[in-house]
Amino acid sequence: DHWSGGDLFVVQVGDLLDRGDDEPEILALVTRLEREAAEVGGHFVTIQGNHEVMNAQLDFRYVTPDGFHDYDRFRDEASREARRAVPRPQQGRAGAFEPRSQEARAFAVRNTVIVVGDTVFVHGSVTPEVAALGLDTINQAARDFYLGRPLSPLLASETSPIWHRGYAVEDTPETCTQLREALAHLRSDRMVIGHTVQESGVNAACDEQVWRIDVGLARYYDGPIE
Repeated sequence: DHWSGGDLFVVQVGDLLDRGDDEPEILALVTRLEREAAEVGGHFVTIQGNHEVMNAQLDFRYVTPDGFHDYDRFRDEASREARRAVPRPQQGRAGAFEPRSQEARAFAVRNTVIVVGDTVFVHGSVTPEVAALGLDTINQAARDFYLGRPLSPLLASETSPIWHRGYAVEDTPETCTQLREALAHLRSDRMVIGHTVQESGVNAACDEQVWRIDVGLARYYDGPIE
């Protein structure tokens, strides 16, 4: 449970939440790895998934009973709006994850899309229209939401970088053309995506310009798929 990668650059592509009963431990592990990697010249970077945003929206449909209990101590920190929006047993989690909360502020420092070398990393995928907006605009949209502004349509729509599945489920000529256009905007050669479980394991499409790496790894979902 400690960084051993030296100067390696590791990217975790989102969805730290809604993966069973160990969320505080998972978040603490990620924070520790970020710090320990930086201390020795490495990088451990996690980016936004749709489940981080869902929890900030008080969308708790995938939360376990223990996932509510773990955050009971934050009940008094829940806003009046959050208390009206969710039942009392869920108010502690609301206090921990709603915009401007402790966990939301921690998420706000993490990006939604990053480029490392010539590779784009994103939870869902990036369409040409979204890529044309630029990394700063995309990443600021999530930051603004976690810090209390309304959720931007950029993150809420089906073409959002945290929701879009197009490159994960299709490799038609049209889809590959869209991918190439997005990569051109981002001046990159390939895109690495999660979000959509691949029953065949990690695989590539569109002449290896997209790599699909979600293999259902979480034990909570009986993974990994073999």
